[in-house]
Amino acid sequence: MYLKYMEYLRMGGTLDKAAFTMYEAQAADHVDYHSFNRLHGVKKVPEKVKRCVFRLIGLLYDDDNAAEIKSQSRDGVSVALADTKPLDQQIIDVIIMLSRVDIDGVPLLYRGV
Repeated sequence: MYLKYMEYLRMGGTLDKAAFTMYEAQAADHVDYHSFNRLHGVKKVPEKVKRCVFRLIGLLYDDDNAAEIKSQSRDGVSVALADTKPLDQQIIDVIIMLSRVDIDGVPLLYRGV
């Protein structure tokens, strides 16, 4: 867990604790994947990581709970959703904010080249 519920609320979060727990775990999984688990065992989570997880929680929640309808037809039952950036790209756009975070002298997102 990279962001505690009380920290989430102080940052302006509005989800209840059960929803927060689910989305925080998903957000942490994304951070772990892109950082090669470099945050495991870190005693003090950097503030940028907390802000990143906060934003990821919002993206994941919005993706699960909203689809913007651009047009809708009644008789032909045709619904067109608004064009939005794919969730995976939105997640990467947020995770890029971790590019300047170092853990033990190694950039968090370093891929080894």
